[in-house]
Amino acid sequence: MTVPCPISDEREDSDPRPKRLCRYRELSGVAPRRIRVPLRLLPDPGNVALGGFHLDHFIPGALDPQLAAEYTNLLYSCATCNLAKRDYIVPDPSTHMLAATAMIRSDGSVAANGREAKRIVERLRLNRPTYCRFRRLWIGIVAMARAVEPELLSRILGYPDSLPELSSLNPPGGNAKPEGIEQSHLRRRERGELPATY
Repeated sequence: MTVPCPISDEREDSDPRPKRLCRYRELSGVAPRRIRVPLRLLPDPGNVALGGFHLDHFIPGALDPQLAAEYTNLLYSCATCNLAKRDYIVPDPSTHMLAATAMIRSDGSVAANGREAKRIVERLRLNRPTYCRFRRLWIGIVAMARAVEPELLSRILGYPDSLPELSSLNPPGGNAKPEGIEQSHLRRRERGELPATY
């Protein structure tokens, strides 16, 4: 069973660090890159950055400072994956961590098929025992919700009710990527193209 990371279109207000880049994302007028990665929520309150998401640089800013505020180099990442990645370049999870190349086993471990998927699992240490235990917990919660309470399943794996209206934003110098507005999750929902869950 492959379970996506619950990535939200809403800005994470509890982490003050990425707000500048989140604001950049808002002003750029395009929807964030959404990636499907194995469920990797934080396992316990003793961990760093509880339950939050970071705005990650796919190519680290330390390696290429010109890409630090380039929108196409930014993506949402769970905080622990971003901290584990640090300034390393890892293969693109939106390409290499899909159902054909990676899946969550019933024991909570990530089974990676292919060299690039294995590099991601190793670099981000996705099979640490605490993460596997936490995934098993969430696999059980999702299975129970699916069987007993479908509305709860929608709340667990669904998109937020209030998706951002990107056309109302006016970035300095204008919107450099206006096509992104039509690709946003709000527009996809309005056209009936956005699935109930991700």
